[in-house]
Amino acid sequence: MHGATRTMALLLAFCAALVSCGPGYKRNPVPPELAYEAHVPGLEFDRVLGPQRAHMGAELRRAEFIEDLRTSDHFKVPPTFLSLSGGGQHGAFGAGLLYGWTEHGSRPEFSYVTGISTGALLAPFAFLGPEYDERMREVYTTIETKDLVRRRGLLRALLGDAMLNTKGLREAIQRIYTDEMIDEIGRQHDRGRRLIIGTTNLDLMLPVYWGASAIANSDSPDRYELVRKILLASASIPVAFPPVYFTVTAGGELYDEMHVDGGAANQLFAYPSMVDMDAELEELGISVEGWRLFVIRNAFMQPEYEQVAPNLGAIAGRSISSMIRTQGIGDIYQIFLLAQRDGLEFNLAFIPPEFNEEWDEDFDPDYMTHLFEFARARASGGYPWMGVPERYRDN
Repeated sequence: MHGATRTMALLLAFCAALVSCGPGYKRNPVPPELAYEAHVPGLEFDRVLGPQRAHMGAELRRAEFIEDLRTSDHFKVPPTFLSLSGGGQHGAFGAGLLYGWTEHGSRPEFSYVTGISTGALLAPFAFLGPEYDERMREVYTTIETKDLVRRRGLLRALLGDAMLNTKGLREAIQRIYTDEMIDEIGRQHDRGRRLIIGTTNLDLMLPVYWGASAIANSDSPDRYELVRKILLASASIPVAFPPVYFTVTAGGELYDEMHVDGGAANQLFAYPSMVDMDAELEELGISVEGWRLFVIRNAFMQPEYEQVAPNLGAIAGRSISSMIRTQGIGDIYQIFLLAQRDGLEFNLAFIPPEFNEEWDEDFDPDYMTHLFEFARARASGGYPWMGVPERYRDN
């Protein structure tokens, strides 16, 4: 069983047994009647809730996307969308694919990049392009578990908010995503390109889509710290990693929101599904011909047989793994149908079954290096993208 999944399962079992896991962080949460209007001070329109049509956030995201269609040069020529999934250390697959894609000479400049969890950490490299490939390779082939997390004592974990201390991960994000890198993300936003990162607001049980490039391009004095905080939140596996708290304002008062891994809401997301692309483009006189959507699922798609031990931790862990896998597949189908509806060329990549290396820890640098090089070799010769998910091939 994957180590992070095992620790999550064990803690869930303990929490259920104890009913409450202790007081943890002393919160000042947003009152329920203000939850949908809360925003980061000074950045009212740089994140939205989704995906329900009735929520103001979804409409704001739709309005922003349509405004991009109207004004951005990146939508006047056939744009390219990239969606990056979660997957922990398996993000090395997406990193290797991007690196090899550069070597092949066919990697596009993406107009719109979205990321969840490890895909969120990978997304800035994908967004900024080949100039950052070497830094990306270093991140996904040299970092190991001890560089990112430390295990807390069982009692402290049960009385707190997580099994692991993520000081190392916070420091790594601070070191890797420099002020200069964030400034460059902001400059690309000025060119009409968009970087969107997903987290999960646990109070609302809803995904939150952060306009990371818009925040990087803002004049907020907190923009560097906020972008890094969003990346940390998107990668914070609930129960295993501590949640990330954002100070927000609503009704003239300051409160906090609890955010965790974007994968708690969805493993992948693309552009807003409530946008009627045909109608909007027809009105603008823009053709969808040549528009492409690439999806990189940093995980295996096929079921993996494992003889499950008859104990609570093993059963809970296997069940969680199954739910995550199924959720990821469902998200891919949804994005595929969205692309079909709107006439975009769909392209899917995921870790194929022929890659069968074993790993010894949650972030095993040897395993990640092998996975990186496996994907790199495939992509450098021209990646065999799948145009139709397995379920729809015979339909």
